[in-house]
Amino acid sequence: MRCAFALCVMLALVPSERAVLAEDESPTSKIPELKALDNYIGTWDVVITTQGFPFTKGQATTKWVLDGRFIEQNGELKSMDGSGGPKIKTLMTYDPAKKVYRSWTFLTDGATSESEGTWDAKARIMKSVSRKDEGGGYSTTTADFSVAGVETWTIVSIDGSGKVVSEFSGKNTRKTK
Repeated sequence: MRCAFALCVMLALVPSERAVLAEDESPTSKIPELKALDNYIGTWDVVITTQGFPFTKGQATTKWVLDGRFIEQNGELKSMDGSGGPKIKTLMTYDPAKKVYRSWTFLTDGATSESEGTWDAKARIMKSVSRKDEGGGYSTTTADFSVAGVETWTIVSIDGSGKVVSEFSGKNTRKTK
């Protein structure tokens, strides 16, 4: 379940529309597939729901780092009543050898996750699958970026026997400047 929450948090921090800041790097032109990650750059409001009801909110900021080879997302979630929640850091890149997008997420409670995904440029959808945990469980993530300034997503966690054990969804909205 920690893995599912970590993935939920990771996706909640993935914004969808480019917000250009003067100090931002750009994706390296040596790997054209990195351009898809340019959609994530900016500052975003995050709302995570389960069973149709909001239960967590927060903000996330994403920027290019390491000479435009990775994006770095930093955020903090809070319960809907405003009480504290975890801080999160995610690094994401494109791996040309594996031909997948890779991400690593770290939470202040010590939880981590790693996933690999593919980008459908025409549909503007990123689909990712986490590494299996010790019991064979994993999560699948579908993120839809088709509406400008909004990302809607769903994470489904599946146990080692193939049973769906949880489902989270969310919406990230670009902040007005």
